[in-house]
Amino acid sequence: MKNVESLEDMSTVELGMGAAQRLLEERTRLGLTQSTLAKIANLSRVSIVKYESGGTLPSSEALIALDRSGIDIRYVLVGIRCTGNRIIRDRFRFAFEEVGRQAQASKEVLTDEIRLELAWRIYDAFDAFEKYKQG
Repeated sequence: MKNVESLEDMSTVELGMGAAQRLLEERTRLGLTQSTLAKIANLSRVSIVKYESGGTLPSSEALIALDRSGIDIRYVLVGIRCTGNRIIRDRFRFAFEEVGRQAQASKEVLTDEIRLELAWRIYDAFDAFEKYKQG
């Protein structure tokens, strides 16, 4: 691949293939399967497969959904990590996984929407606790 200085210097194919590889890397970093990421982001698994294979670029709506699910979209698109959000993403991922563990332990079946809502409530509780600790 040629050396590029900005997004304008990249072809759509170069951007797509780089973004596809970095999306796969991000999903793997978070320990998510394609199906799980699809559920969290409210996308289809087929869409995730297409994004990761470079077959298509995510729409702006899909990028927002992926960002909300913990994927570092800045890194996916341009290869630069957004370090400030790491704690936030890890905290949300923990909350989402904890909801799953609790539902499984109590043998409850939750819709993805309810699981996400509960995860956000746990996340908000963590956030409030952090603010309380800081004074």
